[in-house]
Amino acid sequence: MAVTFIWITVFGNSAIYIELLGDGGIAKAVQENIPVSLFIFLETFPLTMVTSILAILVVITFFVTSSDSGSMVIDIITAGGNPDPPRPQRLFWAIMEGTVAAVLLMGGGLVALQTAAIANGLPFAMVVLRNTPYIKADTIADLKEYGGKCKHRIIGIDLESGIMQKTRETIEAYGLDNYELVAGSEISMTAELAHAIQRQKWVVVTGWVPHWKFAPWELKFLEDPKGIYGNKENIHTFVRKGLQEEMPKVYQFLDNFHWTPKDMGQLMIWIHDDDGMYPHEKALRFLRAKKDLVESWVP
Repeated sequence: MAVTFIWITVFGNSAIYIELLGDGGIAKAVQENIPVSLFIFLETFPLTMVTSILAILVVITFFVTSSDSGSMVIDIITAGGNPDPPRPQRLFWAIMEGTVAAVLLMGGGLVALQTAAIANGLPFAMVVLRNTPYIKADTIADLKEYGGKCKHRIIGIDLESGIMQKTRETIEAYGLDNYELVAGSEISMTAELAHAIQRQKWVVVTGWVPHWKFAPWELKFLEDPKGIYGNKENIHTFVRKGLQEEMPKVYQFLDNFHWTPKDMGQLMIWIHDDDGMYPHEKALRFLRAKKDLVESWVP
């Protein structure tokens, strides 16, 4: 960031000075040929040859490091999130990027190279399309068939929590005797979930709504035909008697108040990202991001 700031400040101001108070010609050079305009600009200073060579080296370094970083990122994604992917695979992506960029640069110059930058986004698009729900189980009963996929484990939270008690009942009711209910905490459960998703591995966890984990990941609840976990629940607003007459605007606001689990999850993940710090700032961020929704609450 500091190097970019200095570069733009020094060279940008110098170009403006030459154009306005010097011999000019910089603006015309930029319009005619952007890459060449850099060297025309450098010709206005001493040691033109040295600075031109340095400029070429800087440009080469930029493209090489950008290609290396890009190929590394693509390689990690295509390796299922493995931070240490196979070297041959990384070499493949680097060669592919370099080949496409070189061919387009030779065929159409800088414009074609810019097109190559867009083309380099194709692997990311392919990965995003691949990163869709991959677990085939739809009901709790289906877990019998896919036990090996998730290592016969259900990742839970605190051992004495209500949802863990219901899960123990569910294991018995659906005959999942070969499954282990792993106790832990909400933090360990979401960490296990994140680890599995990153590597596109099967995982079964205890879950509930609202929760922040539904914001970054596309998750689904397994259907419970036996109704062990109970029916869907709702959140309602309760007020004391007489509030409507005493404070009609407050009453109307509370009556209008409604948000979806998706809205709740968005606010919750903002708070989670800062480890629960500054919740007031996150609430203000929600008010700005969901302006239309918030305005619908105000009488």
